[in-house]
Amino acid sequence: TARSQEVRPEQAPPPAQTQQASATPQELLNTAGKTRLSLHGVLGFGFDQVDVGTTISGDTVSISGGGGLGGGAGIAFGLSRSLDLDLDLGFQVGGLTPAVDNADGSFTRGYFLATLKYKKPTSDTGQFKFGAGLGIYYGGKMKLELTNVYFSEEVDYDPAVGLHFTGEFERFISPNVSFNIGAKIYFVEYEAKTYKRNSAEQPLSNLRDDVRKLNGSGMDIMIGINTYFN
Repeated sequence: TARSQEVRPEQAPPPAQTQQASATPQELLNTAGKTRLSLHGVLGFGFDQVDVGTTISGDTVSISGGGGLGGGAGIAFGLSRSLDLDLDLGFQVGGLTPAVDNADGSFTRGYFLATLKYKKPTSDTGQFKFGAGLGIYYGGKMKLELTNVYFSEEVDYDPAVGLHFTGEFERFISPNVSFNIGAKIYFVEYEAKTYKRNSAEQPLSNLRDDVRKLNGSGMDIMIGINTYFN
C-alpha cells in the first residue's frame, strides 16, 4: 500500500516589516543665553525736508534731519528664546538733495539705541526679529557752505530722545556667525542750541522754524554681521 503523504500547508512568509523611520522634528534656532557682537551699516531717507536753495534749472535743493549713510557697532543679550536686548552705537550723515557743484551741505549725528526684540525662529538657522525701543541722538550738526563765495551756516543741536521700531531677518552661515537685513523707522525732533553764520554767533530767532526745530524722523535699511558667544 502506498504510504499516505501528510500534506502540510506551506508556512507563509513573514510579513514584510516596513519600519518607517519616524521623522524627527527640526529643532528651531535658540539663541537664549548668548551674547552677540555686531557691526552694521544703514542707508535711509528722512520723512521731512528743509529747503536750502534752488538750482539754476529751478529745482529745490534740500536737506533732511533723517536718513543718510552710516554705521556702527552693537552688543546684544539673549534674554530668552523669544527676547533679545540690543544696544547699538553709531553715526549717520545725510547730504544735499540733489547734490550741486557750488555748495556743500550735511546733517550729522550720533545715536545710541536700546531695543527689545521679539524673536520668531523659522528653522535651525534663521529667525525673524521685531523690536521697539528708545534712542539718544547726539552731536546733531547742520552745515551749509557755498564753495564759490565766502558763506557758511552752522547749526548745532541739543541731544534728543526718539522712539524707533525695527523688523529684520537673521540667517546663520556657521554655528556662531550670522548676517541680518531689515529696516528701522524712527521718530525724533532736534532743538537748535547754537547758530553761526560765517563763524559769527547768531540769535536762534534768526532761524526758520523748520530748522530751529528739526524733524529727524526717517526710515533706514539695515544690514549687519554678527558673532555669537556663549
